Amino acid sequence: MVYTFSVVDVKEYIASGILESVVLGFASEQEMREVSCLSHIYPEIKAELDSIEQAFEKMAVEGAVEPSAELKAIIIEKISQTEQLPAQTPNEALKNTEEPAKIIQMPRPSADSPNPWKWMVAASLLLLLGVGSLWIIATNRSNDLSNQVADLQQQKEVDEQVLTAMQLEQDHLHNVQSMVVDHNMRKVILMGTPKDPKACVHFMWSNSSNKGIMVAECITDPPTDMQYQLWAIADGKPVSLGLFDHEEVMNTTDPFDVNMDNVSAFAITLEKKGGVASPTMENMVVMGSTAG
Repeated sequence: MVYTFSVVDVKEYIASGILESVVLGFASEQEMREVSCLSHIYPEIKAELDSIEQAFEKMAVEGAVEPSAELKAIIIEKISQTEQLPAQTPNEALKNTEEPAKIIQMPRPSADSPNPWKWMVAASLLLLLGVGSLWIIATNRSNDLSNQVADLQQQKEVDEQVLTAMQLEQDHLHNVQSMVVDHNMRKVILMGTPKDPKACVHFMWSNSSNKGIMVAECITDPPTDMQYQLWAIADGKPVSLGLFDHEEVMNTTDPFDVNMDNVSAFAITLEKKGGVASPTMENMVVMGSTAG
């Protein structure tokens, strides 16, 4: 950017970024002459230019990497392998010189010529910015991959849970199917009592396999601290056939043992969790006779 100016807006000029371009060596010769001229006219521009140079030099020094001990050893070894001329005294050196030594005046950089130190600063700064950008990109990519792995792991766990549930349901249906196709299967309908008048449960069992299943058309969900307990009345005495939750009864139970003779009836009572040794008659929910 080249300003053609008679009166310069100093703040706008500083904010344009031309000073940074000059310090980094990216500016054209015309821009460098312009900044040099204006820095003599406007103290604010001169102060900002000095501040930018100091800041970049500080970043280069702080980001400098000290050479390793291995590099120092290599340099010393190379020096030792190089043939060295014998040392001479000043007088011997003068005698051996056919012509007087010429003094060569090193040119001083003008205000218009770029400062080599600034190029070193610019190169160091670009290197630091490049490494920093790569680090940020790598870090962000690593975080993205970590999040994707976590999502995939979570999805895998969900899929495994779904698969396990499906396998359990398949096993359950297979067991129920094997009971239903048994030709020796007998069926009893357990009807509701005054405790639960609308309740209705279908009970099926086989004397050949000594297994039974049941499923409810309707039955009241028990309190959280209670369960259903199934009873068989065999030889006039109640025998517990197990404890069941509401969901089990509503969705067809897994096959359970019914290993007894002379069963005259089946019944379900509502009992505290864990069950009881004898049925609570006032909590009888359904009952059905095997006599039909």
